[in-house]
Amino acid sequence: MRVVNFTYEDGESLKNKLILLKEESNIFIQIFCGAREKDEANSLVKSILSHLPQAKILVSSSFAEISDGNFYKNKTSICVSIFKKTTIKTMSFKENNPLSVADEITSKLISPNTKLLIVFGNTMQFNTNKLLYYLTKNIPHIIVAGGNASDDLAFKNTFVGTNEGISDVLLACAVLDSDVLQVFQDYIFEYVRIGLDMVVTECEEGGIIKKINNTPIIDIYKRYLGKYIADTLPENGYEFPLTFYDGDLLVGRSAFIRNQDGSLRYGGDVKKGTKVKFGVASSLDVVNGVSKKLAKLATKNIDAFYVYSCVSRYLYSKDTVLDYNIKAFNNIAPMSGFFTYGEIYHTNDKNYILNNTNTYIALSEGINEPKTNTIHELEPKSGIFDVIIYGLRNLSFVSNNDYLEVMSIFKQYKDLLEKSLILVYFNNNGEIIDANNLFLKISKYKREEIIGKKFSSLISKDSINNIDNIWNVIKSRETFQGVLKNKSADSSSFYTKTIIKPIINSKDEVMLYVCTMDDITELEINKQNLQNSVNILTEVSLQKDNVIENYQTLLDRSTAMVRIKGERFIDVNKSCEDMFGYTKIQMLDKHISLIFKPSKDIPNILNTIKNVLREKGYAKFYLNCIDSKNNPLYVQIYLMAIKSSPNSSTYDEAIAILHNVTELFKMQQELEDVQKEVLYAMGTISEGRSRETGNHIKRVAEYTYLLANLYGLDKKQAELLKIASPMHDIGKLAIPDAILNKPGKLTDEEFDIMKTHAQKGYDMLCWSNRAILKTAAEIALTHHEWWNGKGYPRGLRGEEIPLCGRIVAVADVFDALSQDRCYKKAWPINEVIEHMVKNKDIQFDGRIIDLLVKNIDDFLNIKTIYEDKF
Repeated sequence: MRVVNFTYEDGESLKNKLILLKEESNIFIQIFCGAREKDEANSLVKSILSHLPQAKILVSSSFAEISDGNFYKNKTSICVSIFKKTTIKTMSFKENNPLSVADEITSKLISPNTKLLIVFGNTMQFNTNKLLYYLTKNIPHIIVAGGNASDDLAFKNTFVGTNEGISDVLLACAVLDSDVLQVFQDYIFEYVRIGLDMVVTECEEGGIIKKINNTPIIDIYKRYLGKYIADTLPENGYEFPLTFYDGDLLVGRSAFIRNQDGSLRYGGDVKKGTKVKFGVASSLDVVNGVSKKLAKLATKNIDAFYVYSCVSRYLYSKDTVLDYNIKAFNNIAPMSGFFTYGEIYHTNDKNYILNNTNTYIALSEGINEPKTNTIHELEPKSGIFDVIIYGLRNLSFVSNNDYLEVMSIFKQYKDLLEKSLILVYFNNNGEIIDANNLFLKISKYKREEIIGKKFSSLISKDSINNIDNIWNVIKSRETFQGVLKNKSADSSSFYTKTIIKPIINSKDEVMLYVCTMDDITELEINKQNLQNSVNILTEVSLQKDNVIENYQTLLDRSTAMVRIKGERFIDVNKSCEDMFGYTKIQMLDKHISLIFKPSKDIPNILNTIKNVLREKGYAKFYLNCIDSKNNPLYVQIYLMAIKSSPNSSTYDEAIAILHNVTELFKMQQELEDVQKEVLYAMGTISEGRSRETGNHIKRVAEYTYLLANLYGLDKKQAELLKIASPMHDIGKLAIPDAILNKPGKLTDEEFDIMKTHAQKGYDMLCWSNRAILKTAAEIALTHHEWWNGKGYPRGLRGEEIPLCGRIVAVADVFDALSQDRCYKKAWPINEVIEHMVKNKDIQFDGRIIDLLVKNIDDFLNIKTIYEDKF
């Protein structure tokens, strides 16, 4: 097999090329028309057949053409394949009936030795996607290639044809039959999927998508890719195809047409319910993808390539690596093809319409004939922008995976809570939007009955006075806690300890309210019964001691309980013994601090509890405790004052009910720790690109924490700076390695590029309203500002520089000078201190430098603990 590729110039030159082939019998010609109307294309077909009547021809209009390692616009490319042991058959169809067309192809074209079926579809008039579905059912073993005809993005002038002509043809196809022909098919699709899964919720046949996640498709683009891309679809946006998996195959979809109803038409169907993500690729990804495919083909004796690529691929990479892509393949064997409105791919006995790919067919008859391909020099084009895109793509991908891991842990916690707590969710209008199975069980409602009901309608008239109080609390974004009497579907009542918390999103908007309930119906009924008994006993003058005894018996059976007098235990029940691991004898007459975690704050805690009991008669606290084996416990404690008379301002003793909530507390702590570790890991990533040690960010974090405490910040503020400080150089992810790791002094131009990392770091983080990320963004932006206003990037002066930036600046420079870097050796400590003092009120805040010098031994201790190990 040999191939002759050329572009049409005029009739005479065409004749001269074709007349050389008049003695060949098995000729297959593909014509890709980028600058011709139907009539001209028809004339060209007739002209070719006048010289080579034995030739079999396929024709397609095209957006751009590929020939002999080059790509063209507004040309007509002709690919002539001369086979020795392969025969060709062609057929065209004028009916828009994919099922009958598939059946006719199967019966009239396919034979036992068919190796390849090539299909060109008239995009706007024929459903190629359905045809492929029926071909998969009829002939799953046959490789199908080709694509949908394209034009100049008008989507009006597409056409296809064969020897029989072009007029009114909706589908043109050819088969290659041979006993020796080898056909290899593959595709290049280098996109990485970014973001969360989104679900196609409204679509139509023909590749039309109206809504994703029940949101208009244009609004999805606006939310994730920005207003400019959304407003200019489909002229822009092809760089970010929707991607999804069809089985094991990653498929992309680019929008080609924007309909008047706001929907988008893509270059292939997407089914309702499909989970999609946006994809992104850089020029470096394309080069890597081509290199991998070429390595696979190196051992094969390829005679020719037929390539059917995507229009969006041309638009995205024509100025960068498209030339490299095409020339690299052409250097192996002659390549020809065109850019389609959807390319066809066959794998695992199934056919697909793809977008954004470079889909190719490699052919070999195993006969060594001279190749006519031009050998090109390969020069992939890439620049700093490509490196930035590649880095940001990786950053987004890894950050997204980290986020998904955190969300997976969160979901497991949520699932645990769903199974252990009664939960109800309602919106800002007080309408229930969901409830878990435990609520449905206790309330005796069906899910469809509860959705849309007002939450207030579930509260019994006995508790109706609480409604205004509940709304006042939660509308002020506080958490409501209290006991409610609720109504079941059958009008019976149940009592719950209820907590209602507003859930606030990153835009500081209340998304919904979550209500957790603890069923205390039995306890409340018993308490009511007990109260009735107390009233009766009071009326008949029974002794108070008998009432207390009954009360103690009730609580002993239901939960852990203690009685306290004068800060000492005077009674404990069996449940309490089990909780703390002490016997009743070991606890009686012991100070209540026996179960507290040792702390200097215990006296203040006890005074607070006693003050609340005196004022309200009851109290609720969460306490850090320990059991008899010094195991930590986190305990929720409810206390009630026992008064000699209702109006007394003092109390004789107190009864406390205790709940062990250690596991829930650990879960919350673990979730917070995971969030902190994710931020720390992101800081490590940024430092890891340079050749500095990972201990740099550890030392900076500890120096920052020490300075914040010395400066007088409270523990919470100091901890926030410690967590955020590892992100101070996150912007270096956008700095080229050649500059970042240069061993010598940077040029002025290089240093200007290096200085951009402060602004880039801020841009990466400033989108969030979370305190940690907002602080990290501020640190990234301002830790290179100088006290005298000569720093960068904004030239801030004095206290215009946020305190967090001033503190991290001192910590960062102190560590940089006292440690080896790729461009210098560590300074002696006395020289470091001299430099820092010399730059007081010049580069640094003088007050912070004074704190450093005064407490230098503490800083040196940190330096020793986190010393770099080489």
